[in-house]
Amino acid sequence: MLLAKSGTSGGIDVYAPAFGSGFSIVVEAKPGASRAPVNSFTFREEGPPDLQIQVSRPIGDPTTAVCDDMPPLLGGVPAIDPPRFGEDQTITDTLNDLACRFVDGSGNKVGRRCSDQSACVLQMDGDFGCASPDATTQFCGFVSQALVFLSGDTTVTVRVLDVSGRPGPPKQMIVRVP
Repeated sequence: MLLAKSGTSGGIDVYAPAFGSGFSIVVEAKPGASRAPVNSFTFREEGPPDLQIQVSRPIGDPTTAVCDDMPPLLGGVPAIDPPRFGEDQTITDTLNDLACRFVDGSGNKVGRRCSDQSACVLQMDGDFGCASPDATTQFCGFVSQALVFLSGDTTVTVRVLDVSGRPGPPKQMIVRVP
């Protein structure tokens, strides 16, 4: 079930889950003006991932470790505020730290094709797929207790690269936790 938008703030859609964890963030992407396919790596040892997602406030208990997403090393993710993308190693590490938690149905650090049964949105007909009819790729990240959003508003900023490394336009949403 998709969480309905609860309103807008400054032109940005607001989503208000009941708690700061226990939900998924789903990012859907489609080819841009170049028509090049969306690339889908959510973690890269060298350089930024294709899914570039960041938060304006830290989530969980942030550490300097990158992709500390497996027990016993479960760390949170630092904030990037104001939102920015770039070649700075700290930004690259932070982008990888959050994006690596978006996995396919087998735990691989990649996105999912909308046509796959591993897509994470259950459709009305009982099949899985993308919520947007023109999306081709879906990134699904579960917000566990290790990534809990703090009470209040956190802006999530995301963009996705195509197979040529060109970024799509950044999009934002606000996660509002009571």
